[in-house]
Amino acid sequence: MPREVSGHSWIILLALVIVAPCPAVAHQDTFFEILTGGTIYGIPDELAPVHIRVELRRSVPWMIERVAVHLQFGSSHRDLPHCLARMFQFPVGTFMTASGSWDHDLSLLPPYLTLNVPRRKNGRSVTRYSIVFDLRTGSVLEAAEFVDSIDGLLLVRSPIPLDALCSPREIQAMKAGPLDSGHQHGALECGPRSPARRSFP
Repeated sequence: MPREVSGHSWIILLALVIVAPCPAVAHQDTFFEILTGGTIYGIPDELAPVHIRVELRRSVPWMIERVAVHLQFGSSHRDLPHCLARMFQFPVGTFMTASGSWDHDLSLLPPYLTLNVPRRKNGRSVTRYSIVFDLRTGSVLEAAEFVDSIDGLLLVRSPIPLDALCSPREIQAMKAGPLDSGHQHGALECGPRSPARRSFP
């Protein structure tokens, strides 16, 4: 019989699975490619398709007026609430990456997708946001800010409490539940395969 884990406990487990150096706990995520049309390539067939579209509206090249993030999990679509969508204001010339897991112990963690969004870079470190989604439902599991050294060594991981960042209504919209399978945001066409590191205008 699957073991039940409280919400607080599985967030801790998720952090351990992603970043723990101990071989008994650590888990190697699979890296996915984000194709030109927004398809996340490499998701197993039973959980596919998964798409993302990020819209950045700029009045001038250095100023973003509006951010919209559209996600598709299977046949259903979801818009990220503004409190999380604004994390996707990554600088021009940087790229978002995707990774995840579905072959771990599912009684502890659901299959998940992690989107890593660059925030800033200096000569010594890179700061990024990490947002984790349940691959089965599209619900948000957690968000965090990471600081990595230039050579890829994790320096700092800071969880982002969603209840401090988002309104109750936005939090409710992020939870598991029926997704809007009828609401279309326009075609998310699959373009030719491109590298996993993908920038959005």
